[in-house]
Amino acid sequence: MAAILTFLGACGLLWLMVRTIKNQPDLFSKDKLSKSFSTIGVLALILIAVIGISVLLLR
Repeated sequence: MAAILTFLGACGLLWLMVRTIKNQPDLFSKDKLSKSFSTIGVLALILIAVIGISVLLLR
């Protein structure tokens, strides 16, 4: 039963994503993707630093 609900949920999310992309194709422009990847990169570096400091403090 849980597998069926998971599958239906995944299909629903896929349908929402396709509908959003069709309605707003400018979401995936080169400029916006570049800015998003830069932000994600900075956040990843901050997360790595926080985890590193936490590990050092717990030793």
